[in-house]
Amino acid sequence: MAQSSALDFKEVTTRLLARENSVRDRAKPENFAANHVCEKLRGHLIQFIGLGGYRSILSRTLALAGTDVPLLRLLHVKADGFLEGLKEVSEAQNLDALAQGEIELVSHMLRLLTTLIGPAITTGLVREIWPNIDEQKKDESS
Repeated sequence: MAQSSALDFKEVTTRLLARENSVRDRAKPENFAANHVCEKLRGHLIQFIGLGGYRSILSRTLALAGTDVPLLRLLHVKADGFLEGLKEVSEAQNLDALAQGEIELVSHMLRLLTTLIGPAITTGLVREIWPNIDEQKKDESS
């Protein structure tokens, strides 16, 4: 991730999903890579904005991403802030829509966070959760 305060949402999203996909068994519905990104963000964000705040952000993220990828409308935010409907989404026969859904979900989440808490804090949060994310870009270009 560039050191500037502005995030390249597509680039960061691609790297985060690649990172989560590399350590997950894709055969299990709960291993939807975007879900793991959201869960990791959840753990950090609820310390600052509370569970209700996190649920609001994730709900808004789903609403925005669902307009781009209707498959995501199968997902809902549970009371504990985790996603529900992962099995139905993972059973989708349209793998392109599933891949696009992951990209839209994570990029909308990052955009919302940037709007609400600013680019510097969002960038810092991403680097705190995924400390080697900058090195991943270097590895990909080698």
